[in-house]
Amino acid sequence: MASRSPDLLTASQLAAFCEVDLKTIHNWAERGRMRFFRTPGRHLRFRRVDTLDFLRRYGYPIPEELLLGKPTIWDLSECLGVEELEGLSRELDVKQARSLPRTLIALGSKPPDAVVIGAEAAGVPATTLTRAIHESEPSRHVRVFIYTSREELRREVLEAGASALIGAPDVVALMRAVTSALGIGR
Repeated sequence: MASRSPDLLTASQLAAFCEVDLKTIHNWAERGRMRFFRTPGRHLRFRRVDTLDFLRRYGYPIPEELLLGKPTIWDLSECLGVEELEGLSRELDVKQARSLPRTLIALGSKPPDAVVIGAEAAGVPATTLTRAIHESEPSRHVRVFIYTSREELRREVLEAGASALIGAPDVVALMRAVTSALGIGR
């Protein structure tokens, strides 16, 4: 069985990746250069996707261990067909939402790396879902991709915190946006 990339990294691991002192990592975190959270014991932790963002932004090489495994993405769009899901499954661990309420509850306990939302999911507007995902601490880091043909929603969903609006049915553009945001490939 292939190893999986760590979902959470310590400050020491990040310092080793960047070849800097541990105090430098603490300074960067405190100055807002990278997203982090603290454990109950006050130790810094960094999510894989935020670490990849940071490493790319500042030109650090991406360690192989961060590229192992597949990031998880949940499809809440109710738009993706079998062909689209198979295309995404090559690079991602894709899960389809069967019940929006259950999926939203799960966001609090084991959030994915990203979600794909249609203009509405079970009658809830994409902007409302995006804001709700980002207002909750456990899911604040989740990347939200709006997959719809309703281009007029672009400004509204981006202001709500979505990573991108991708015009359906362009699954290639969706794949490109998601893999880029999640740090798949180099």
